Amino acid sequence: MIWAATLSVLTLCTLAASLRLATATWLPEPRHRVLQILSAPAWCLSLLLFLPSAAGEFARQESSPLPWRAFTQEASQHGVTNGSLAAVAALIADLWFLWIPAHLYTTAQAHRDKRVNVLARLLNVCAGLLLMTPRSPINRLLDLF
Repeated sequence: MIWAATLSVLTLCTLAASLRLATATWLPEPRHRVLQILSAPAWCLSLLLFLPSAAGEFARQESSPLPWRAFTQEASQHGVTNGSLAAVAALIADLWFLWIPAHLYTTAQAHRDKRVNVLARLLNVCAGLLLMTPRSPINRLLDLF
């Protein structure tokens, strides 16, 4: 029970930190100290373990990259709580595979060449879709190790 609660808090704080990074240029920083702590970018350190695991689950078709399908799969087998966590985990993986790296790159660059921004976003989406595709060439390459 304590591990499930810890995992739930870790997952929700990682989602809050990911959303904070994804909307950094559109929304202001939270003013309340509690919100700053709960959405601190340090929570994203859990992604070092989480994203490779999510990519492997997507490649083996154990989980769906679509949050509503991940919820349905997990909720039918393990209940609504696990289904909700699976949907949040799929949403975090989708954000990081498809949006956040290119967004952080384009906002950190001093030059504002639109072609570079578009290229970075397209490469991010292509690489993310490749990682989310079952039996992709990247996943076959990883199977060799």
